[in-house]
Amino acid sequence: MEIFNGIELKDWFALFNLLTPIFFWVAKRYIQDVVTEVKKDIEKAIEDLEEKLSEDQIKINDKVNEIERRVLIIETNYTNKNESIERIETNIEKLFDKIEELKNEIYRNNR
Repeated sequence: MEIFNGIELKDWFALFNLLTPIFFWVAKRYIQDVVTEVKKDIEKAIEDLEEKLSEDQIKINDKVNEIERRVLIIETNYTNKNESIERIETNIEKLFDKIEELKNEIYRNNR
């Protein structure tokens, strides 16, 4: 520590003035490195989120397609049932017409 005893205050200030730009340069490099790392981390997180979003979109599309398929099946079943009901109604009308014809024929034969 004897080497520091002979240094005057103005010499300390001169040394400080010489070292300050170096300290600032080191601090600047450190901050740039930190910013670069943070930027890389943010870009990676964004890529991960975009990938997850893409996967979720595919899952959603698959679910929507499944729902559309089920709706189409339900609509088809509903249409088929309506057609069946219409056929049954038509057949019932034909039966009533046939019954009416038979009644008329029986009535004519009985006269």
